Amino acid sequence: FINDTLKVSIQAFAMNMTSGKLQVTLNLPINISLIDLSLISLSSSSSSSGTTLNLTRSSSFTLDSTGQILTVTIAPSVLNALKLARICDQQSSCWLLANATALQGTMKQSLVPLTSGTNAMQAQPYTADTIA
Repeated sequence: FINDTLKVSIQAFAMNMTSGKLQVTLNLPINISLIDLSLISLSSSSSSSGTTLNLTRSSSFTLDSTGQILTVTIAPSVLNALKLARICDQQSSCWLLANATALQGTMKQSLVPLTSGTNAMQAQPYTADTIA
């Protein structure tokens, strides 16, 4: 038996500020019981100078049947805080950051972290807030 050494990585992320939904596409299936949304952040910039806000455990999520598409419904309090901080008010200010233990594979492989100034990921596609 050879341990799986391939790490989980985020391939893409989409953000819809109207619905408050964030969708993450992964390279490997993840373990639903090991998701920690508080270790995932949105930032206004890819650099360390950006304003950053963590998601909270009060946000809800679903995982598709493949285990590779995570959809997060951002808690209203967090969504309002994002809007007030002007994080994700446009595509150029919508960057995803994630700690190595935010998501883990089905074999408990860690996540390749997304860090500011290194490899933060910009939302694509991005849907602006259409509610005043």
